[in-house]
Amino acid sequence: MEDLNTANKEKKILIIRFGAIGDVVHSTIISTAIKNKYPQYKIHFLTLPYIKEMLKNDFNFEKIFEFDDSKKNNLLYLYKLGIKLKKEKYDVIFNLTNAFRTNFISYIANPKNVIKRSKKRTIALDAFFNAALKFDNTLEYPSNLSIEAGQVEKDNILEMLNVIKQPIIVFNPGGENDNIRQGRIWPFEYWVELGNRLYESLNAAIIISGSKNEEVEHQKYKAIKNAMILSGKLKLNETLALFSLADIVVSGDSGPLHMASSQNSVKTVALMGSTANMCEAYGENCYNIYPDYDCVGCFEKKCKYLHRSNDKYSPCMKAICVDKVFNKINEVLKKHNV
Repeated sequence: MEDLNTANKEKKILIIRFGAIGDVVHSTIISTAIKNKYPQYKIHFLTLPYIKEMLKNDFNFEKIFEFDDSKKNNLLYLYKLGIKLKKEKYDVIFNLTNAFRTNFISYIANPKNVIKRSKKRTIALDAFFNAALKFDNTLEYPSNLSIEAGQVEKDNILEMLNVIKQPIIVFNPGGENDNIRQGRIWPFEYWVELGNRLYESLNAAIIISGSKNEEVEHQKYKAIKNAMILSGKLKLNETLALFSLADIVVSGDSGPLHMASSQNSVKTVALMGSTANMCEAYGENCYNIYPDYDCVGCFEKKCKYLHRSNDKYSPCMKAICVDKVFNKINEVLKKHNV
């Protein structure tokens, strides 16, 4: 635990987390909690290059180091990286990946203290915050996550969206990882029905967001009237900027869901199935929707009910009806005078 007698002195901290996107977003609860109490502390981050794009504009981080994952088994590379980090003279390293490579890097970097995330299964945010409490048990749990979206990226997105109408509603329907995210994916037909109802009732602009690997598959969302499909066209930092400018982002549990939740001015509607109660959207403007289904929140990667079916949509996600999501979006827009 942090020595409170020296708490006001400047400290230098490194957070190590390589992925996935949602885990990195959740790990920023550590930097947010520390900076809220000790704004003078210097916090660095070690992560993968594509994750760096998401974090590079965030004011909480003075430096972000890249990890070359293609060299993760190269001891010489790991040693040289550790030596590079050793020159920073860290007071503490948060090793949140718990792998040999990060243990080795942390050992070579030789900080005054190394704090690891507990391997005990618990709510993701709690697991990371509990690591922060090992540093200073007087830290307060932040009410919001916060990752700054860059102004240049925002300006570029605004230029791209300058001909569309309000409100702006972003759908993140997924697709790339359907086979490993059973219990997280909402049916395609539901997205289309929801999008068309929002367009017809609110004249809303529906924007489809997704990765490069989802670009081709997401063309099917042209079934939504006047939809703009940006899947595969944006880098991670640009996607963050898109979310920051939206009125509402709707998504199942995924990295982009948690990116959206880190934009405090944006309303985030999360469709929760198998990972309910463990990986929910967190923040004052986040709204989690659950199905009326017995095994919601099972936290299993594979749905036992899909072993006997060709249907890729789990019963819990199919049980979230379009009416429920449509009504929640209208409720949220009315509440926030959008």
